[in-house]
Amino acid sequence: EPERSFILLVQDGRPDPVVVASRIKGPHKGGTLALSRTMVARVLNQRTSILTTDPINDPNLDGAMSMVSQSIRTAVAAPLFDNEDVIGLLYADDTRAKRITRDELRAFTMLANSIAVAISHSRYHQMEEEKRRQDAQLATASEILNRILPADLPEVPGWDLTAHLEPCFEVGGDLYDMRLLPDGRLAFVLGDVTGKGLGAALLVSQVLSLVRFMVGEGWELGPLMTRL
Repeated sequence: EPERSFILLVQDGRPDPVVVASRIKGPHKGGTLALSRTMVARVLNQRTSILTTDPINDPNLDGAMSMVSQSIRTAVAAPLFDNEDVIGLLYADDTRAKRITRDELRAFTMLANSIAVAISHSRYHQMEEEKRRQDAQLATASEILNRILPADLPEVPGWDLTAHLEPCFEVGGDLYDMRLLPDGRLAFVLGDVTGKGLGAALLVSQVLSLVRFMVGEGWELGPLMTRL
């Protein structure tokens, strides 16, 4: 029953781990958060649990002024492993002088391992959900392009016309179209939308719809492109 307990996670771009969960009671409830940077750094770098019951005289904590200023007498921290890296740490402290046994320290370390496993599983689940969402978007984008890009090209006497589009990614932003004009000219449309996926497919659909309308209205190329 420590007065304060925290879960901290290492995040990209952050020099220090970030508190993602906490429970605070006793004299520190509602106060400012200050943890021993020395203790946190040792747990992360050495990948080992640390226990102190005398921060000011602990040679491993260099005085730990942040702990002394808050009257912390007992502190314990354990790394969160995800089988490869330390993703954070479990930390608890208390202003009371409490004797923590070796078994309690071992149990605290095991709890940290269980938390790390739960966090890793949650992250994998989020990654799988994101992949499923992206796959669904790619399928939708592919369906849009299959519907909007012409499968059959105009028949022009003396010519064989064909088109083949093979994107380098799952769904690209390339577009094409051909239209036979009333005066016998053949209008070719070629384009490339920046990016890929659903956003690119939607823009392809919009651009081709506008071009087809404007060509049908008899717009010449220069004004058409400027207006488009």
